Amino acid sequence: MYALSEACDELLEEGLQNAFSRHRSVAEECRRGVEELGLKLWPRKREICSNTVTAIEVPEGYIDTEIVNTLSEKYGVLIGGGFRELKGQLLKIGHMGHQASIPNIFTTIEALKRTLNELKKR
Repeated sequence: MYALSEACDELLEEGLQNAFSRHRSVAEECRRGVEELGLKLWPRKREICSNTVTAIEVPEGYIDTEIVNTLSEKYGVLIGGGFRELKGQLLKIGHMGHQASIPNIFTTIEALKRTLNELKKR
């Protein structure tokens, strides 16, 4: 309850519309960065993409767990994979709360770019 109260206080301090706008901007920057790497967004229609998580298709020739593990172990960047029927097919980049910042997205996209290049050479 204390954590929820603190989170609500922080949200109200920032202002709801400001928080929504920040999440929208960060999500758009993430999607742009992902597409610049030649990766495919999931879902394909941008208007139904989330402003708190960007899902991308695992690129052909790559294994999702290798990407996730390399990002974590080498760069300290945590992303998720798909689950259930989408296990092995998707990667998910979260950008919500305090993590929703342009510098964090730039770091994530750069680490993803390096990871894909490193794994491609194998």
